Amino acid sequence: TNQVTALTTSSMQALTTGQVEALTSSQTKALTSSQVQALTTSQVTHLKQIGVTPMVLDLDGNGVQTLNLSAGVQFDLKADGQKVNTGWVGGNDGLLV
Repeated sequence: TNQVTALTTSSMQALTTGQVEALTSSQTKALTSSQVQALTTSQVTHLKQIGVTPMVLDLDGNGVQTLNLSAGVQFDLKADGQKVNTGWVGGNDGLLV
């Protein structure tokens, strides 16, 4: 995260959308308001895609059970019509988006 916070606004504008998507959630949270304001509309769109985190509910009291990306589940996390590969919850647990 230290490297991300050291990026200048010019450096932020030079990032490709792929580089923006590659930012981890920790790196995204570390961005300053000046850095975020320097992003283009396209970059912000890709930045927002990584910031969506649903809440998993343990409905049966035995801990949260999850499925990984290889389970092949696609879900429209942002309600924007775009389904994305995602991890999923196991049986008897809930997903709140």
